[in-house]
Amino acid sequence: MRIFLAFSFYTNASIIMDVSPPKKGTLRSLAAIRFLSMTWVAAGHSLGQSISADAMLPVLTMWNPFLSTTIINAFLSVDTYFLLSGTLVSYVFFKTKPALRYVKNPLTWLMYYVHRYLRLTPAIMLFIWFFVVMLPFTNGPWSVSVEGFLNSTDEFVEVCEKYWWRNMLYINNLYSVTKECYPITWYLAVDTQLYIVAPVFLVALFISPIAGLVLILVCVAASIGYVYAITFHKSYPAVLVGNFAFVKMFDFFSDYYEKPWTRCPPYLIGIAVGYFLASGKKPRLTRMVQTSLWIVATAVALAALYGPHRYIKGADDWSEAIRGTYNNFSRVGWALAVSWVIVANHLGWGGIVAQFMENPLWQPLGRLSYCAYIVHFFVIRYIFNLDDRPLHFVSVWHTYIYRVMPVVVVSYVLGFFWSCLFELPVAKLEKILTERFLPRKKMDDVGPKPDENGKKGEIWNIQIGEKV
Repeated sequence: MRIFLAFSFYTNASIIMDVSPPKKGTLRSLAAIRFLSMTWVAAGHSLGQSISADAMLPVLTMWNPFLSTTIINAFLSVDTYFLLSGTLVSYVFFKTKPALRYVKNPLTWLMYYVHRYLRLTPAIMLFIWFFVVMLPFTNGPWSVSVEGFLNSTDEFVEVCEKYWWRNMLYINNLYSVTKECYPITWYLAVDTQLYIVAPVFLVALFISPIAGLVLILVCVAASIGYVYAITFHKSYPAVLVGNFAFVKMFDFFSDYYEKPWTRCPPYLIGIAVGYFLASGKKPRLTRMVQTSLWIVATAVALAALYGPHRYIKGADDWSEAIRGTYNNFSRVGWALAVSWVIVANHLGWGGIVAQFMENPLWQPLGRLSYCAYIVHFFVIRYIFNLDDRPLHFVSVWHTYIYRVMPVVVVSYVLGFFWSCLFELPVAKLEKILTERFLPRKKMDDVGPKPDENGKKGEIWNIQIGEKV
């Protein structure tokens, strides 16, 4: 009976829409960060599809307004997700104060990986199938206008028919971007690869916090060194818009943008943040120090976001050293700034920011972020093809109002149904099967149960609790 009830649409919908206050110890500001980051991702991808407009002059000048950089430089939204993922993996692991026998038990880590695979894979693979089947029916004037510039419908379908198995193994980012099925899944591949190696850092922190932090710093430094080297060697840009050779875009994606060894610093910073928050320590900071740290974090975030505005407009005085520095420290700085927001809100230093971000109304939007993310690329193509003529670009903010906002709304509506029909049922089935095939004693030896939100360190939390 529990298996059949796992597919109850009404029950699943009520779980998603639940706005009861989270339990004590929950990182309450994460739901808002998830939703805002998802909106930012959708904005960046929508704007990226707009460069195929019928009139190119407005497109070529779209990065001139200073505030337009807010959307143009949406690349930082991905680093936010990497930070959240690392934070939750570490926080959930250390919050339960695992015993040594748990850390040494191979079953612990087997379940760690099985859990991740079962929770993410069915929803995304079913949607890739849906994407391949339904994409031809969304063709319109926009799809025709982008042929030869972006992948055509036939090319998308052909690539997925050939290479879908790479997505199933989360290795699609290790191949050429022109051979990736459903392009936005590169993020899931990188995040999964970082999740695979995360136990190295978790165990190091468990054995010796100092050794663990040193290992994190060494790996961050190695990543920074690699990014500098590849930026010098191939003269890569600071960002993927503005002043750079368009022919280098695919190489930039393949060599830098979609690789775990270049994107790992925010994730590793997140592991350190999660460890600190789980320790329960609360430094005694005066109001002046708290305010100063808020000012510094805000300044660093603004510098990371708006720093390349001149470069985006076409300034050609950025050397490889400057570009490498921005590629490295914009992501590190952004991750540290967002880390401060998470830490400050959790420790009671957030003030009105915490009141805004910890509102329970964010919870349904946060829970739907995963499914909204996996459907939004399809939604963009659908909405852009609704017009009876090729896309006409007016301005960045015109695109935001008339394209991005509908994309976000439709993505969350479709994501809601996808979560109720596929994501939550699989999560419940996993819970049922785990209880069925792992005796209680073995489950205790494996260690931490799923947190109150039903997941072990995932960035998209779905509360399943005891309602299965």
